[in-house]
Amino acid sequence: MFECEICLTAQGAKPGSIIPLPYKAVLRTCEILGLRPPYYVSGVGCVFISSSLKWLSWLLLLDITEDPVIRQAVYGIFCGYPRCCIYEYLMHGNLKVALQAYRSKVGKRKDPFSIRKVTGERVVSDRLISWIPCSPNCRISHELVKFYERVCRRRSECPFR
Repeated sequence: MFECEICLTAQGAKPGSIIPLPYKAVLRTCEILGLRPPYYVSGVGCVFISSSLKWLSWLLLLDITEDPVIRQAVYGIFCGYPRCCIYEYLMHGNLKVALQAYRSKVGKRKDPFSIRKVTGERVVSDRLISWIPCSPNCRISHELVKFYERVCRRRSECPFR
């Protein structure tokens, strides 16, 4: 999943990506795709990758603020998440509660933002997006999924294929 995130960032489809540490190939991947070197924010355990210097000021804000709401909002904006989804996430306060709220909205229906594939004898579920949508019907999230799929299909020279 992180490879796709990095490719989308390199293609300019999203402003940036946040990759958890340790991620061994991140420096080499950034080099291959022509991205700026990863930016490490103290105390987060992640590196931030972007193709543009304009995001540096946002990331510096993360280094100086202790406010968790500002930090979470900046993460979401940096990664190109829909504003409605960022707002909904911030209203719940943490990942676990936000995910439970989303799952209760999905109910027994199939989650439109995940795919199930069979690998060997196991069925694996993959998320198509890296954020928690504000609802299963979030128009912006659906549009972004379609856009990301088009970008990924066009990038036949992706080093991760």
